[in-house]
Amino acid sequence: MRAFNPLPDLAELTLTGHLKATRADNEQLALAEIGCSRGDRLARLMLAAGGFGFGVDPSTKAIRAGKKLHPNVTFSIGTAEATGLPQRSVDVVFYGWSLMYVPHDSMAAVKSELSRISRRGTTLAILDFDSDRQLETPYRHSPHINVFRRDYGREFDGDGFNLASKTTLLYPQDGNRFTTVGVEPEAHKRIALYIFTRR
Repeated sequence: MRAFNPLPDLAELTLTGHLKATRADNEQLALAEIGCSRGDRLARLMLAAGGFGFGVDPSTKAIRAGKKLHPNVTFSIGTAEATGLPQRSVDVVFYGWSLMYVPHDSMAAVKSELSRISRRGTTLAILDFDSDRQLETPYRHSPHINVFRRDYGREFDGDGFNLASKTTLLYPQDGNRFTTVGVEPEAHKRIALYIFTRR
């Protein structure tokens, strides 16, 4: 099993910077990562922002590994459309590379579930491919799986959430650790961190 790296990457630093600028210093945040895998990113966000975390993922193998690595995270099996989290239970919802697996016609169910679990003032963060239109393409790591790209700014802004910021990131050369802000010249590799606030 890969060791846990406690150092945050640029996407996590950007999100925690936003939280520190917009939240009270002593506020204990309820953070949820939907599509958390084994919870490494969520554990780093909890360390940096404070509070407690809920990790949701459809993989029993990933959840089992997460429970061993991060006993301070509450893990559960679920999806973006059905998280299983209590109503109005979270202050921060993070989708890191999970919405790309959601078909375009299922996004209404995702937004309905997001609305159910989030509180007024909830911060929504999405780290994913950045596209100016809806696309469905084969996943380069598993060509038998399709991924879905969309403009998350248009998808969520005005639908109960306001876009607070968008940070474009260069495709990481070392796997999944972002270190540089910039615009990737190859359109299919463009990535962004979107941060929204619920009205």
